[in-house]
Amino acid sequence: MNKPVWRYLFMLLLTVLFAGCTNAPNKDASSSSAEPSAPTNLELKEIALPITTASSPSQSSNKFAGISYDTIKAELSLAMSAEDARKAFGDVYETETSSLYWNAEWVPMDTWTYSDTAKDASLRLYWSPSGSLSYAVSYDRDAQGYKRSYIPAVGAIRTPSSSEDNKLASKYGIRVGQKIKTKKYALGYDLIGSAQPSFGYMADPRREVTITALTKEFVEVNDDGVTAWVPTWYFTQEAPQAQDIPPTGLSIKEVNGAKWYPAAVDDAIKLEAGERVYALRSYGDWYGIAVPDRAGRPNLGLVWVNKNQVEENGKVSSLYDDSIATPQIIASAVRSELRFGLTQKRAEQVFGKPDFLETSDNIAEPGKLKTLKIWRYEKKSTELTITWSDKGELLAYRYRDETIPDGFGIDQTYSTEEPTRFHKAGELEKGKPLVTSRSIDFKWRVRTELPYNYLVGTIGSTLLVAGEDNGFSGMHEASHLYGLDRNTGKRLWKYDFGHEIHLYAYSEESETIVFYKQLESGPAYSKHRLLAIDTKTGNSKWEKTFRVEGGIWEYGYAAADKVVAISYVTGDEGRKTTHIEARDIRTGRLLWSKSYQGEGNLITQNGDRPYLLLQTGTQLLADAKLTALNPLDGKPKWKTEERLAVNEWDPHLTVDRRFPNGQPVGYWTKSVDSLILTDAVTGKTKLALPILFDDGTHYDGIDERYLFKQQSNDGVALYDSKDITSALIDARTGKTLWAVKGKADRGIVEGRRIYFRLDGKPAAANISAGKVIWQTAVPAFGMLRPFGGKLLVEEVADVYTVSKTNGSIDSRLLDVRVGYHEVTPSDQVYGSLTVLGGDLYVGSSNGFFGKVSLSGIR
Repeated sequence: MNKPVWRYLFMLLLTVLFAGCTNAPNKDASSSSAEPSAPTNLELKEIALPITTASSPSQSSNKFAGISYDTIKAELSLAMSAEDARKAFGDVYETETSSLYWNAEWVPMDTWTYSDTAKDASLRLYWSPSGSLSYAVSYDRDAQGYKRSYIPAVGAIRTPSSSEDNKLASKYGIRVGQKIKTKKYALGYDLIGSAQPSFGYMADPRREVTITALTKEFVEVNDDGVTAWVPTWYFTQEAPQAQDIPPTGLSIKEVNGAKWYPAAVDDAIKLEAGERVYALRSYGDWYGIAVPDRAGRPNLGLVWVNKNQVEENGKVSSLYDDSIATPQIIASAVRSELRFGLTQKRAEQVFGKPDFLETSDNIAEPGKLKTLKIWRYEKKSTELTITWSDKGELLAYRYRDETIPDGFGIDQTYSTEEPTRFHKAGELEKGKPLVTSRSIDFKWRVRTELPYNYLVGTIGSTLLVAGEDNGFSGMHEASHLYGLDRNTGKRLWKYDFGHEIHLYAYSEESETIVFYKQLESGPAYSKHRLLAIDTKTGNSKWEKTFRVEGGIWEYGYAAADKVVAISYVTGDEGRKTTHIEARDIRTGRLLWSKSYQGEGNLITQNGDRPYLLLQTGTQLLADAKLTALNPLDGKPKWKTEERLAVNEWDPHLTVDRRFPNGQPVGYWTKSVDSLILTDAVTGKTKLALPILFDDGTHYDGIDERYLFKQQSNDGVALYDSKDITSALIDARTGKTLWAVKGKADRGIVEGRRIYFRLDGKPAAANISAGKVIWQTAVPAFGMLRPFGGKLLVEEVADVYTVSKTNGSIDSRLLDVRVGYHEVTPSDQVYGSLTVLGGDLYVGSSNGFFGKVSLSGIR
């Protein structure tokens, strides 16, 4: 390759690589500094930087007009065309294909970069797909050798502005390229995305940021990839001198402007004569005020007025207690006051005492449980929650009102190790109702060692409660099964599965539960343990440890009547053997053991079934067999060919398996084209339901009488289908009773009415005709539970009460947080809220489990 050409391509490659390196440190302005990253939107940290492709410099006429400061000031305008830019600045530039976050969405951009290395100058032009100039910024050196930025009028920057225009920055030596910290917490804004400033960042005095541009009143900062514009004053020694004061009502004397900071030149907003505002801070002759949100006015944080502009109306006990303070004032005060490290004393001074206290979600790493206290305000049609550290300092908050239904807040993290951004509502938060909290009187409530707790079964008067740590992808550390006294909540026993799956079986009649655990595993041998305990006391009944020569491919575990059995597969890939050992569940005595050529496993079940069920063959239906075994001697009772047992992960059926008496009796199995309910005693088919195609047909169990069938009509899998019909099926006959357009699931019958989700939203219908009586506008993530006069609806993490009459959402349950971990088994999906014997059992995602009577929800 020709050396000059090679050298040119190599330097071009380096230029492209460095252009994409947004986190390269900038040197102090007093030294030769790297060119600052082009200003980007506040959301840059959250979304990966786009891949850019660079071309060689344009060579159409090799014209280089130069990018002098005077030329740029005279010529640069967002109104210019591409041809105008070439005429003004030349046609020697580098191009990139990238994108900018613009007006709340990513917009592809063609970026031109002009460079004059001799003058340490550059100009960047960002062109939209339509060919218009969307944004521009230039850098060079001023007469003193300091890095200088220049930005044309764009968005909320209404006039062109240079770093030389920022007199306050010059006074305090604040320069482009410096690494610096604010002296006081302050909101940061997006000034270029729209005509109004938009808050989205909070400058933290504990975090160092890089200055990437200056305008007359603002400093643009880059905080680990997040960029925002912060009023300059908060970087000066004057800012810490401002004093917090109790909320003080003020009236504006005459039409005037509020400033971004004391003695600033430009107005932040206009204030009307007689307008009510509240002072929260004082600095010399200035008040820092919260100004009510209003149509046409940007939603800002603290702005400043001279004290001679206002008339004082006196201090108020708190904003929530002041009858004149509107939700719009509350919202402004929240933005102005709430920040990391705020004390409870100051929060109470500004907002008053909270209406409710709650417990947060778990914040500890998997395997541990740690929660924090939450203050909750629910006055003036607003909702404000503040999460506190153990030291009583603010860690997070969220605010909503009727004009800001999705709200805003700092709730993405419980640390200060990342930039502080105001997050928009996530998918699970959007559209959540703004309702009051309803207190609960628990008969009893206990706390476990793990955050996620679900009711997964009962043995007599003992509740079986599963505890999970929410660990995932190799981070799973702990799973527990608790035995709790149904009447008192007293913990009778606990079994720790560690990071292994739950393997146990029980006999309710014998009041015995047996746990299986693999103690050692290797290619030469493995060791295993069976432990049986009394479900009422937790006392050990018997324990057996045994060794298996060779490695184990898979194992199964089941009970039938008074027998518990384990299956395991040994051998190599070409020759496998299935072994079964059955023991008396009361004593551990070995009743029988058998070996079968080939691969097989026992189907998980408890002692309510008369026989053990053995699945043999591979997972291919052609060689799959089901054999019912007499639990006392292992002899076959019946067999089926080309049939698979349906487990809890099967894509064709979802059913609550925790309480068998609430579902059709028998084994759910499937053939190549049918879902089949098989009689447990005879092996005969009781019910056959068609499966039209894999992933396109699904049945959702309701009770022993009904199922929902969901069917894709467009040949696409249900999770992607746009055309779904659901039908209510009679579980006795398989007949369709009625059908409805959309996906119906999570059904529950009460009297003549069925409650269910229709396309994710709670609905009610007449059980006989299927006519939809009402449907809520708000989706439900979890189960629906009629309880007392209300329908309880699981969201994440809230539980709401819904009117059975018209579907209106009345309230949320106070201090109840539910949720699901990464891979939640079906018994746990059903187990957050359970109505049993007229009482409600309430699990949680923050370590609690409790019991509520009908009169307990006030």
